[in-house]
Parts: sequence; C-alpha cells; structure tokens
Amino acid sequence: MPWYVDLIEAAGWPDNTITETALQLWASSEGMPPQANNWLAEETAYPTLGALPPVPPYTPPWYSTEAGGVLATLAFLGGSNYDEVRRFFQLGNNLVDIYLAINGSPWCSGCQGGHYPIDLYTEVAPQLAGGGTDIIPTGSETPASLMAGWWSEMEGWVTGGAALVDAAIAEAQAIFEAIQ
Repeated sequence: MPWYVDLIEAAGWPDNTITETALQLWASSEGMPPQANNWLAEETAYPTLGALPPVPPYTPPWYSTEAGGVLATLAFLGGSNYDEVRRFFQLGNNLVDIYLAINGSPWCSGCQGGHYPIDLYTEVAPQLAGGGTDIIPTGSETPASLMAGWWSEMEGWVTGGAALVDAAIAEAQAIFEAIQ
C-alpha cells in the first residue's frame, strides 16, 4: 500500500480521493525523496521509530522504514497545533478546507509565498478565487450538527482565552500588590 493510504488508515480518516490527493500534493510540495520515508518533511526525529540522520541537502530526518515514517508523521500531527488539519482530514470531504487547515497551521507557516503547500494550493486556487466553498455534510452529519460542533469549538476557544486573560489579570494584581 502507498504510504498515504497507510497514514490515512492509521489516523482513521476516510480513504477517498480527497484525502489521498491532499496528502500526495502536500508531499510533492515538500520535495522529499520517497526513500526518506518522511514525505511531509516533518522535522522532529523519533529514534524509536527508526529515525536516521538527514541526508544532505535535506535537513529533516529520514526513517528506515515506511511504517516508521507513517508513525512519525502521525505522532507529529497528533500535536495540538494541528487540530484543524486532523479535523478536516477526518471529514475528508473538501480539498479546499484541508488546504486552508494546513496553510493556516504552524507547519511551514508563510512558506512558498504564503501558499504552502504550493502543489495543493495550485489544485484548489480556482475555488479559492471563487470566494470559498460549501461544507457538505457526509454520513450522519447535518448542517445543524456541523454548526453545533463549530459552536462547541468556538466555546472552547473563548473559554480558554478567558482563562488566559483571568490568569494575566491575577498575575498583574499580584505584582501590583507586591510593589505597594
């Protein structure tokens, strides 16, 4: 099986033309050689997964096996900075949304003239120029369930932001009281 199908299966994402195309175009934007087994040029080395030193001129680690590379990519994508990337791959129904999630993530932020990953951008650019896309519910999803999920996510962001503001205010008050 190709690496991208292994990654899709390991992540539990739908295996369809959209998810496969997104991963292939993302990888081609990176330009890593296939034998590196690090198709998305992920920079964190996972020695227990068979990480090898990079081979110049490439700087990301190489992996001794395809399985090790798939697991390393999955481990890196498991980080909290990639929630939206994972979410839109999990939906697996809109190439533009996957592109926007990757492009809006910290993964190579600002690279390739702000159009990272460029090969995926080239594929979706005509739709972006048209002003966006529709989110089409799949399976058991409905417009109402998608909105409920979105509102729930927004509530989490607002709550998290409020907690940070409260903590900053408490810290400022403590400093103010300490200097009086």
